Amino acid sequence: MQECVLLIRTDTEKEKMKKLLIYLLLLLPFATFAQEDEAVRKEVKLLVKQMGGKGIVYGKFVGFAGTTPNEFKAFQQFVKIADKEEIMVYLDDEDPTLRAYSFWAMAVRYPKEASSIYKDLNSDDTEIQTMMGGCIISIDEVGSFRSSILKSPMADLFKEESILKLPGSKF
Repeated sequence: MQECVLLIRTDTEKEKMKKLLIYLLLLLPFATFAQEDEAVRKEVKLLVKQMGGKGIVYGKFVGFAGTTPNEFKAFQQFVKIADKEEIMVYLDDEDPTLRAYSFWAMAVRYPKEASSIYKDLNSDDTEIQTMMGGCIISIDEVGSFRSSILKSPMADLFKEESILKLPGSKF
């Protein structure tokens, strides 16, 4: 008859710590995502989904007929309902169009803060397409688009509109 030998192996303290570290490193991204996810309301996320993913930042009047694209309408609502913290979540989003739109929203709602954070964000050289009017699509970098937001009247598009007649608004 053969004997069966059962070896019981106990982990050393070092091995236990190594396993714990691996588990923590694997779970950390999920915990971070959950915290960021909680910072943004459901209705804001829906608007962000409508704005992003197309690769083009649209202005108010585009195409031959000068119509307002759905992405820009979503952006207008985003500007209206997103608070500063929700806007800031998307300033470093992986989608470059959302980074551009969120900075534009910051410049409209919180111009002083937009000017102060611009210095930290202007080095973004990711290319985006913009269609600000008519049928011309331009290629720009996110950092340079942000600069044009601060230097041009693009943020002023909202000043005459009732969409930003918010209580306590400067407009």
